[in-house]
Amino acid sequence: MKFFRKRLTIVITTLFVFSFIIYLSVFSLLYISYARPDIPFVRNIMYSRILYKASDILINSGVGNLYFFNSGVLFNQKPDFVLKFSKNDLRHKDSLLQEMKSGQLPLLEDWRKNWRKFEIVNKGEEINAKYKYHGSNSSPYKDGYESFTIKSDFPVNGYKNFKLINGREMNYLNVFFNLIGHKFNLITEDPGSIVATNSMGRVQDFFQYQLFDEDYLKVKYGMAESLIIRRNTFWENNNNPKWHSSNLDNVTYNIDLNSISKENFALWESLLDSPSEKNYDAEYLGRFLALLQLFNHPHQITGNNDKWVIDNGKVYPVYRNEAHIEPIFLDEINTNSLFNKYYYSYSLEPYKSVLANNNVLIERNRTFKKLHESKVEITSLLDSVFNKHRHTHRRYNKKYLKLNYEFKYKKRVLEENLNIIDNYLNSGHSLILFDGEKIKFSSTRKNPLKVELNDKVFTFLPKEYAYNKNDMTINDNFNELIIEDIEVIDSLKIHDMILNKTLKIEKDYSILRVN
Repeated sequence: MKFFRKRLTIVITTLFVFSFIIYLSVFSLLYISYARPDIPFVRNIMYSRILYKASDILINSGVGNLYFFNSGVLFNQKPDFVLKFSKNDLRHKDSLLQEMKSGQLPLLEDWRKNWRKFEIVNKGEEINAKYKYHGSNSSPYKDGYESFTIKSDFPVNGYKNFKLINGREMNYLNVFFNLIGHKFNLITEDPGSIVATNSMGRVQDFFQYQLFDEDYLKVKYGMAESLIIRRNTFWENNNNPKWHSSNLDNVTYNIDLNSISKENFALWESLLDSPSEKNYDAEYLGRFLALLQLFNHPHQITGNNDKWVIDNGKVYPVYRNEAHIEPIFLDEINTNSLFNKYYYSYSLEPYKSVLANNNVLIERNRTFKKLHESKVEITSLLDSVFNKHRHTHRRYNKKYLKLNYEFKYKKRVLEENLNIIDNYLNSGHSLILFDGEKIKFSSTRKNPLKVELNDKVFTFLPKEYAYNKNDMTINDNFNELIIEDIEVIDSLKIHDMILNKTLKIEKDYSILRVN
């Protein structure tokens, strides 16, 4: 008996230790993959494709669902509404899915997304509606996730015409980014919300938001005669994984429209060939580029992701961040490396070109200042959006553990990016030469400077950008302010006009006197 108890104790202890080791290993793997702490050694491990793939397999297997207690099991929580597909709908969807899985349909081109009638059950009522697939990437569909564009006869959760984007591709971050876009007065998609409904045999979380079309622009922005322009989505059959872009992105008539007026087409051509401030709003583009830099990823302006609105003789880019936020490192703002963080499309060039407009640059920096001043408000908004939708994600998203970890990481990145932007605005030193006849100013500061010299006022922008159309690069230009006929310096003050700050001698600038 004693022998049996001893053996049993050994077995139980061994199983406990073994289970603990497995738990610790899984926890460590997931933590390394998704928490992403700023430790060089851990960061190197994170970039291991094998480990990251292993963590993804674990999440997809349901480990993420065990991370938190699922209250829905006890309280029988129901989806927000039900999508009621016919047998013909299911056969149609299944045939498309089989084409995707077999490789016959590597890209879901627009012409394959046909409208089909179906019903939506909302609060016990059946509503007639029609749907078509959304998105071009076939990977989510092959992994068991689908997305829809829907038009219904009556409102569903407050929307008649709306998108349902699966939780694999979009989540609470999309709500947050759209709210930020609206906060900074950009043409932005509806903030939307996270909902639960049925798809592919199970209830899943979706990002639901108002369809972005001319009616939305009319109601939301008062644009009565607007036109939305984006490039076509098509497969060039060259096994190019960079399918958002095309070698035809620089062709002005690569537009996903059946018709366009001569006036609007001329505006679009001018944007691609030689952008002019008479055809765009410099302040708007400055705000747009500031947010693009804050989140530090050009996905939304690459190829067919890039959307513009034409209204009243002006072209406006649409702010539509699809949950991308990456850390800003070292001197990335100065070098404009933002445009090199993703694969290339000619769609990037208009943005690089307008950045060479001083009015755009100044407004971008002014928005940088507002962003940093709103740091607490922005990060609090991220918290509130996540907390509002975490329950739905937790119950219906297989990758909730990843979402939860990445929330903490992305919040850290956001805070650090805001600090880096502030450092960028406040950095730089100015040099002054005085020889008894003239005075010269050079500076590496980023904002317009006001020089008050002997009761006279001078302004200049120390640094600006020049766009080289031939090699499609942005280059630094440093200006020099020269003031003639100055025999003596009775008084001198230098102000940063965006920061509203007076620079201090030695700390911010120095004077060299030539006798």
